Amino acid sequence: VNEVLLNRYMLQQNEDLAMRASLLYNMLEQLVGTLYRQPMFAQFEVWLHQQLQQGKALSSSDLTSYYLKLTQEYYGPAVKVHELEKYKCYSVPHFYYNFYVYKYTVGMSVALSFASRILKGDVQDYLRFLTRGGSCAPIDQLIEAGADPRKEQVYEDAFRYFEPTLNEFERLMQG
Repeated sequence: VNEVLLNRYMLQQNEDLAMRASLLYNMLEQLVGTLYRQPMFAQFEVWLHQQLQQGKALSSSDLTSYYLKLTQEYYGPAVKVHELEKYKCYSVPHFYYNFYVYKYTVGMSVALSFASRILKGDVQDYLRFLTRGGSCAPIDQLIEAGADPRKEQVYEDAFRYFEPTLNEFERLMQG
C-alpha cells in the first residue's frame, strides 16, 4: 500500500518526463509480475503437485514443455515466447515446495484495493485494518476492512488500477 501511494505521490510531484516514465514503468512491471505472472506460476505449481500426487514420474521435458505451453497461453499469440523461456521453470525454487506463489497476487490485489480507496479519500478501513495488528486471523482482518480476497471486487480493483497506469505510460511514451 505504501509503495503504491509513494509512487502516486512522486508522479504528482514530478514533471521530469524521464522520471515519470521510470516510475510508471516500474509500477507496470510490478503489476504484471504479481497480477499476471504469479497466477501463471500458481497454475504451474498446482499442475506439478497434482502430477506428483497422482504418482506420475516427471521428466525435465514434461516440466519445461508444460511451462512453455502455459507461458504461451498467458501471453497469447501477440507475444512471441522464445523457446528458452521454458527453462525458467527451474529458476523459481518455491515451485517445488510449500505452495504459496498465489499469495503474491492476493497481497498485491489487496494492497491496490486499499490504495485505490485511500487515493479517493477513504482511509478509515485501512486505518482500522492497521490498528488490528495480529488480534485475529489475517483473513478476518481483511474482511472487516472491506478487502475480502475471496471476493472478485479486490481483483477488479487491482485491474482497474492497472489500466489507467498503463494508459498514462502509453501517453507519456507517445510524446
